[in-house]
Amino acid sequence: MKKIIFLFLFFISITSCEILNKLNTSQADNISRQDVINKFEKNFPEFFSDSVVTLTNFKKSPIGDLYEGAFLIKNQDKEAALYFLLSSDGNYFIFNPEIINVSGPIRNAKLMEEISLENIPFIGNPNADIVIVEYSDFQCPACKYAYENVLGFLKNPKYLDNIVIYFKHFPLSFHLWADDAAVFTTCIKDKYGNDKFWKAHDLIFDNQSKFSKDNFLDDIKSIMSDEESLLCLNSLENDDYASSVFSSKDEGSKIGVNSTPTFVINGYIVKGADLTKIIDAIEFFSK
Repeated sequence: MKKIIFLFLFFISITSCEILNKLNTSQADNISRQDVINKFEKNFPEFFSDSVVTLTNFKKSPIGDLYEGAFLIKNQDKEAALYFLLSSDGNYFIFNPEIINVSGPIRNAKLMEEISLENIPFIGNPNADIVIVEYSDFQCPACKYAYENVLGFLKNPKYLDNIVIYFKHFPLSFHLWADDAAVFTTCIKDKYGNDKFWKAHDLIFDNQSKFSKDNFLDDIKSIMSDEESLLCLNSLENDDYASSVFSSKDEGSKIGVNSTPTFVINGYIVKGADLTKIIDAIEFFSK
């Protein structure tokens, strides 16, 4: 039964490189959180048979009179989240909707205040008015595409002189060497600085297809010097670096990141390597 439940969650949830993770909680206005859980349990008892189910991020949706939230489903083996929209009377669930906001870029200063940029690797002009934060996973194919086609395009001086791009880790649970790559590059940034981080960043994405859980540690040594790699490979168990990666993931989840890559441009969230939306946002916020 556990396999069926999580296979169901996987196929209806994952688009591109998506993580099922915890979200912060908040109250909706009129519908009881307990009523929502009770309705879910009554109609989908199989989720409760050997799992703990909690309701997270439950609040009024910006869409009509709907509510939104997620059921966090956890057992001893796995953890997953089932996102939903809920009718105002509490009687209709819409599970894992693909919501596309076509209203255009909206600057969200409050959201940007929730993102820590202290000691975070960046490229571009640190004094720029246009601040872009990318949440990424080194093992994610869509992130490699973003590296090649989004960052590659934005490195043009036409844009890079007027923007700053920060890189934040969001390794996904189903990518087997992504955590190691995130901790490794966090060490590179700490020990060798910003430029060395971006060198490691580029090398890992350029060689993404050759890495595996079993050979990542050996292959990273083949593309970086011993001095740069050995110290940081020996630091993979460093709690400070692992904590930094976890904090980045937790922060992303709290602001609504659930897939990679996700770009935040002055508080406007773009999911996926959508260069058109990113350029539109840059040009809109530059006016």
